[in-house]
Amino acid sequence: MNKTFFDVHCHLFNLIDVPLWETISGAMRMHTLIGLASILAGKSILRDQRYFVRFFERSSETNLLWLARQIQEAVKDDRELSEFLDSPTAIVITPLIMDFDTHIESLPCMPGDEGVESQYHRLDHAIKDCQAALTSGSTPVRVFPFMGLALDKLNNNDSQSNLQKFQKWWSKNGMSPEERALPWDRMPQKAIGIKLYPALGFQPYPSSLHMGKYLEFYHWCVENSIPLTVHCQPGAYDPDNLGGGDKNSSPAYWQKVLETKGLETLRINFAHFGGGGNLPELMNESGELNTRNETSIIINLLRQYPNTYADLSAINFRDASINESFATLLTQDLHKEHGSQHSLSEKLIWGSDVPMVIESPQYHQGPNSTGPEMGYIHCLKNFKSSIDTVKSIDHGQPDCLSQRKQGEVMQAIVSSNPDRFLHG
Repeated sequence: MNKTFFDVHCHLFNLIDVPLWETISGAMRMHTLIGLASILAGKSILRDQRYFVRFFERSSETNLLWLARQIQEAVKDDRELSEFLDSPTAIVITPLIMDFDTHIESLPCMPGDEGVESQYHRLDHAIKDCQAALTSGSTPVRVFPFMGLALDKLNNNDSQSNLQKFQKWWSKNGMSPEERALPWDRMPQKAIGIKLYPALGFQPYPSSLHMGKYLEFYHWCVENSIPLTVHCQPGAYDPDNLGGGDKNSSPAYWQKVLETKGLETLRINFAHFGGGGNLPELMNESGELNTRNETSIIINLLRQYPNTYADLSAINFRDASINESFATLLTQDLHKEHGSQHSLSEKLIWGSDVPMVIESPQYHQGPNSTGPEMGYIHCLKNFKSSIDTVKSIDHGQPDCLSQRKQGEVMQAIVSSNPDRFLHG
């Protein structure tokens, strides 16, 4: 049986794509580029940021082939992971494009570099240039981007035209429901979904002044079964005058969206699962969800709405408290009655957040590990170590799940769950 491994949350943009001038001049606080800005400001940068900085220096083609090989080495060449994942025969990655245009649209641009559309087409060209190399091996790799959209563009004076402009762009460059239903190796090379990054300056459920435009966009996504990935954790790029990335990224806004008539089936991925830092504080002493914890809000949405998912990108499973808390959550969800037909093991999906994690502990080998110093394989093995401690309940006594059952849980998260999210 063919099995596909998915990374639904990674990035391939580089210095060409980001508004570096706005960062240096202080128009935006882009934490991703603080180190680069410090160089140009005459300050030193820590040596341990070299891998991250080098990633942004390189071409999209170079980074794409590097990432594809990293994933292949982890899920195919490593015997332990390959067997645990039931020997994946294909890989699909969905790099997310950031829409920075809302902050630079009033500035003059050089010809051919007009914003997020040119960013998409640069990545699209890179994918096509690498297509032969990506698909020629024993584990072929397909790449389908998520197009970035800053929803506050809909607030402009000509907002209706802006929405129609995006819809027209999508009709040419985005997948139709019929195309998305095809097998992965037969899908056309197009955008498969839309990335929303509220921290760039918009609330997903805004004031009544702009509500109609936003709701029109969401209804269009439902009608076309377009998957959305939305940033949903504390910590984000924070444009100076727009109220803060953390506030706009709250899942409470998405709860209001999904409660809206006709939007109950919106296909949405809550990226980062509210943030790994929330996991150790997720439950109270009685084992109940802490309702003030934003990950708890996401869990309730996953249980209530059929097309909701949450990716596990940028969560450091090498951290013992995060690792243990996640395993406890899955154990409880698998065996405790929570009044929903949707289990978290059917709603969580895998994402790495490369390159944002390549300087983080989860991307490096542990003190007792052997093998490469850094790499994708460490992210997956750290995650597997949490799955390895998920428990089952037999005659009232907690026991470790069999390795077969543990493998099924992890395979669902890296394969069948993202397949449902993306295929629609």
